[in-house]
Amino acid sequence: MPAAGLSSKTDSARAKRLEIARAPDSVEGMVHFVDSREPVAAALAEWLVSRFGRELSAVPPAVGASVLAPSRAAASALSAEFFAALARRGMAGAADILFTTLEAEISNLAAGVKTVSAARNLSLWMEVLSGARASEFESLFPSGVPSAADRLAFARKISALQFALGENLHTISSAAARLADIADAPAWRELAELEGRYFGLLRAAGLSSRVEAVARALEALRGGRRKYVAVGMVDGSGLFRRFAEAAKIADFAVYAPASDAGFFDELGLPKDSYADRELGIGADSITVCESVADESEIVADLAARYGDAAPDALSVACEQASSAPLFKSAMESRGIAARAASEGGLADTALFRLLSSLGDLAGGADFRAAIELCKNPYFSKKYFSAGSLERFLEDMDGVASSAIPADLRAAEDFLARRRAFPPAPAEAAGTAADILREVSEIAEGLSPEGGGGARRVGGIVSEMAGAYFSSGSAPERERAAFAVFSEVLAELEDCPENLFSASDCIDIFSERLAAETFSSGGRAVKLSDWMEAFWSQKPHAVIADMNDGVVPLSQPNIMLLSDSSRKVLGLRNARSRLARDAYMLWALARSRSGSGRRLSVVVPRRSRTSDPLMPSPLLLRENDLPARVKLLFSEIPPERERPHFTPPWKFSARNPGYSRPLSPSALNAYIRSPWLFYLERVLKAEIFDAEREEMDAAQFGSLFHGAMEAFARFGPSDSRDAAEIFEFLSPRLDSLALAEFGRRPRAQVRMQLENLRGRLRRAAEVQAARRADGWRITDTEREFSFSEGGFEFAGRIDRIDARESGGAAEFAVLDYKTIDKVSGEFAKSEHLTAKGEWKNLQLPIYMRAAAGMYPGAEISCGYFLAPKDSSQARVEMWEDFSAEDLASAMERAAQIAADIRDGKFFPSGKVRFDGFADVFGFSHGEMEKLAEFGK
Repeated sequence: MPAAGLSSKTDSARAKRLEIARAPDSVEGMVHFVDSREPVAAALAEWLVSRFGRELSAVPPAVGASVLAPSRAAASALSAEFFAALARRGMAGAADILFTTLEAEISNLAAGVKTVSAARNLSLWMEVLSGARASEFESLFPSGVPSAADRLAFARKISALQFALGENLHTISSAAARLADIADAPAWRELAELEGRYFGLLRAAGLSSRVEAVARALEALRGGRRKYVAVGMVDGSGLFRRFAEAAKIADFAVYAPASDAGFFDELGLPKDSYADRELGIGADSITVCESVADESEIVADLAARYGDAAPDALSVACEQASSAPLFKSAMESRGIAARAASEGGLADTALFRLLSSLGDLAGGADFRAAIELCKNPYFSKKYFSAGSLERFLEDMDGVASSAIPADLRAAEDFLARRRAFPPAPAEAAGTAADILREVSEIAEGLSPEGGGGARRVGGIVSEMAGAYFSSGSAPERERAAFAVFSEVLAELEDCPENLFSASDCIDIFSERLAAETFSSGGRAVKLSDWMEAFWSQKPHAVIADMNDGVVPLSQPNIMLLSDSSRKVLGLRNARSRLARDAYMLWALARSRSGSGRRLSVVVPRRSRTSDPLMPSPLLLRENDLPARVKLLFSEIPPERERPHFTPPWKFSARNPGYSRPLSPSALNAYIRSPWLFYLERVLKAEIFDAEREEMDAAQFGSLFHGAMEAFARFGPSDSRDAAEIFEFLSPRLDSLALAEFGRRPRAQVRMQLENLRGRLRRAAEVQAARRADGWRITDTEREFSFSEGGFEFAGRIDRIDARESGGAAEFAVLDYKTIDKVSGEFAKSEHLTAKGEWKNLQLPIYMRAAAGMYPGAEISCGYFLAPKDSSQARVEMWEDFSAEDLASAMERAAQIAADIRDGKFFPSGKVRFDGFADVFGFSHGEMEKLAEFGK
């Protein structure tokens, strides 16, 4: 239902009758064609100097004009080139010439209109949606009206539609009237009915919509004395046409020869037919490569050729989200500074990351979100003393590794139990628990219950900001971000509807910060987007990611607004965007065709995630289409495939030596890879997986070992009854799991525990049968050490069984295996390759140790297997293990010990998984050329 005191029919009719602005009359200005091969900004600036020559020659110079450019970057480039051109002529500048944008001019003209803010606009739409009934809007809401949790998302969709329609000063109602014959007309009509209610609330609040404010600004513009000149307006909208008519713009400057006049309209904008013309992009300007990763290396090589001059010589346009970081990394590896466009934004701030962490906490007290919050300087400056953050994070790494907590309560429970059972430091556990309680209180303050979301989020952030800013360590960018946050907070607090939850407010704060920029200095190659590259003055322009969906950019998906509807409503559409980008590419090629200038176009075949990419359709606008298709789609010749970048330096690896006795696992680690042995065993480096949500193989096997060890030590180890054995193992598993994960393990961990319980059930049956066969457990986790060939070996045998055989004792050394799959002759195939080479020395080392424990006794070795397939569970012995096998294994063990002593840790060969590849940025095989060991 509409809000009290409002008539939905009356307000809907009012909205439909609303004359936002009259259609533009014919524009009487003159289009000037600037025929040049200079970069666009320089050529158009020279034309401006010529256009205002008389005014600039006056004393004092008096231009009295505003130069409209399509973007702030364009306005800045034009301004710089204009005043540089004046200086070259020895002319004084003019204080009354303004380089601006259409959006800035309209904002200034509408400054006196009380316009609804972006936050209030969302709030009003949420209010409208809260009163809507599904029966009234069956076409718009076929699945029912949005719930309270979904209203903000739907209000955002409507706001996006309003903004898009505003390009030609349409309301939803006026658009619905124009689209009365399309298939979606019923949904448009119902949305127009909701818009009537929206306008009713807007009037009651004494506010104007954005479209109304723009319309009034245009009316105020009529009859004004200010002169306007439009320069390089490549992306025409209905709003620009209306502005040109209202301001009576007399001059439109286009970077093109007069012979191309037929491709431009009366405002100097590219016609749709521009999309079909030949663009003249030569094959020698185009490089096709296999992937975005290869592309980044190609562009970095180009930059490296310029050396220190790269920032002055090179402009690079690329896709910002995934490509720019790769480009930046590749350039910096060659000593070339690079800066992505996003680095100048307020999304690249600790405040933005703080909001992200708070948003995650608002959705539930997630442990990882809590740790990210603690790392944030806004939080850490308030809650941590010097050095305590590092200790806390080390502590939390231990919690994450052991307990894999699903939420804060699980982590707090783990810490409480650890404090109760030494040897954990009680003081450290207490401090960590206190911090987590603070985070829990913050999470509770962000709960969806109750109103005042803006007040609650504002209070939390402002309190942290006070501590951060008072510390003196906050950079100016953070202060700028907090200023934007404060502006948005004021807007949200000015929404009396009070419908925003804390999560809603966090989303709105984050969205606004992401849209704001902050200038960052430093000399670097700028990685810009496609639109900004058009205005670059650098002599070498590189257009990377020249793929469909990037150039031209995919059209945003806006509710109910199809491409055909855009055409009917006079909005920019796929065809006009294609024409715009075709013109821009042509202009870039022309502006880089002079002496000392160059255009490079790079076309990758696959994205960063290996998805296939298609070339931009603009590259097919050539007369010799077969040759161009061959260039873009044929197989890349091997000589053009790029090797992975090899840096001109070595990884200097210190060699502190390894003097500890060698265990079977250490020997196997060396066999797998001497390099990984060095990293893991000598340097004791570990790969910490902060994203882990379940037990890894080692933790899973450790629980099985723990249960079986307890059974051997304290359980009914003499029992032949599988049920009795399992009755001991199952609760023992529960005790181990409680100690490891607490009372609230993650769902994935609970599933793994039940899988492990199933394996223990089958292991109980195998154990019962083994005991019935005469075998009994005589030792478990038996430590050993011995010398062989002048080297020390040590370790621990999982289990030793014994039985009487012909009046003498027979022993079996066993190792527990919870491997997923097993094959026939598993014990032997696990140790020897098909060529008879040793790949595992575990059981032979056990046999050598057992020979010293039980001199002269008959000893065998094998595995107690507990695989995923319970039908394969068994004790499997290495039946034909011989004295020759033992001698061969010990010879290999001694050779490994000698190699370790001599520091032979160079990477070689391939490994199945190298967790350190991401750390170094190079694969295991590539590190063979880069590692250099000291003595």
